[in-house]
Amino acid sequence: DGLTRLLSDREIADELALSSADPGRMCDRLINLCLERGAPDNVSVVVVAITDFPDADAQTVRMPIPGR
Repeated sequence: DGLTRLLSDREIADELALSSADPGRMCDRLINLCLERGAPDNVSVVVVAITDFPDADAQTVRMPIPGR
């Protein structure tokens, strides 16, 4: 919640695209941006690296994002 209150979806996407392939560094960068903007509480970030993609014929499942 702290992350999305201080960074827009676009800013988050841009940071993920510009950061290294290291998920830990991506998390650190996003947290540091929030802290620089005065995050009033703790900020949690989880970045998942997907290294294997399903077959093109596999069914795609879309999950809704709570609160959006």
